[in-house]
Amino acid sequence: MNRLRKSKSMEISEVSTEFFTKHLPAALLKQLDLKTLKLEKDSFIRDSLKRKETDALFSIQKTNGIPGYVHLVFEHMSSQNPDLPFRMHQYAMDIMDGHRRKHKTKKLPFVYPLILHTGERPYLQSLDFFEMFAEEDRELARQYMLQPLNLVDLTHIADETIKQEYDWLQLAAFLAKAIHRPNVLNKLPEIMKIARTIRQRDAWIYVVLSITYLFSKCTIDKQTAYNKTINDVYLAPI
Repeated sequence: MNRLRKSKSMEISEVSTEFFTKHLPAALLKQLDLKTLKLEKDSFIRDSLKRKETDALFSIQKTNGIPGYVHLVFEHMSSQNPDLPFRMHQYAMDIMDGHRRKHKTKKLPFVYPLILHTGERPYLQSLDFFEMFAEEDRELARQYMLQPLNLVDLTHIADETIKQEYDWLQLAAFLAKAIHRPNVLNKLPEIMKIARTIRQRDAWIYVVLSITYLFSKCTIDKQTAYNKTINDVYLAPI
């Protein structure tokens, strides 16, 4: 049975509009056009996640004309769910993914989660996602999680910088940069010299893996040139 049927009162627009007017943050309400509030038939949430809570998904236009969602979850279990903050994040991800698939867009919609507790006792569990982390990790999680991603872009790091700042990583970095270049053969002697230096540290597994990767990416017409470069540079006596 569709879980939405358990919350029929929210299907009445006057009821849902009043509820959100009373319980959404005032600053957020100023950016929402409640006249466009619409109860969606599908919340986009996978069935495996919808085992404990009943939910209702409302689409709504923001005052700037861009669509968004308010996701209302009914928490009514007799045993309170300490995983609720984590589950709300999972729900929001499913809603955003479902919106993108339905509307064939790459843009993510704004999703505001709201919980209505109707259990037998007052809700005493933490609603803070970061409180789910071990106490020793909470501040670290607050500082670094849910932030813009940290991307190391080797295409923006000059070869000379790699030589100066990287030690063991030199070989892997040069391979990763060179392998997609049309002039990879021009870089091969330099890469092999680095491989020889690594070999002198008895790190032969690292070197073998690197050369194997190199050959897996090269084309057949360049195979002879690869072999010659490796024989001349890497296999030469140290």
